[in-house]
Amino acid sequence: MKLWSALICICLALAAAVWAHSDIDVSHVINTHIGTLISISTTLLGFSVSSAALLYAVADTRLARNLQRTGHFGTLLQSLFSCALFFFVSLSLGTVYLFLPNPLFYKEINLIEIVELFLTFVIGLSYTSLIPLSGKFWLLLSNIRPDNPDKLE
Repeated sequence: MKLWSALICICLALAAAVWAHSDIDVSHVINTHIGTLISISTTLLGFSVSSAALLYAVADTRLARNLQRTGHFGTLLQSLFSCALFFFVSLSLGTVYLFLPNPLFYKEINLIEIVELFLTFVIGLSYTSLIPLSGKFWLLLSNIRPDNPDKLE
């Protein structure tokens, strides 16, 4: 993971902390947005898993074999599964957040705000990990050519 993606996630979490400590009651707005982000994370998790099947489908091409020889295919798989893991963690944490009672306090620490900050960080991390992964997939899929273009199958 790049340093810029971690910095973006930290900035998102800090912005959420400032927004959470404002005087505006935003609990109903946050619940609505978290539900939307959970459904988006679920959809993107499904796309991430299905893109692994796409990699399997193109694994027999010359480009994919060369990527395997140079080690770039493993890096692509690692990026893919880490992105899917981030989406799964955001999905799981968001689902837990939706079922937590609203006034959850423990010894002067508001656990809801801690979960909101961590959830904001994980969602930002999952979306920023999707950006370089989509670039890698674009390079892979746009450069696939048939091994023997004259032969029909």
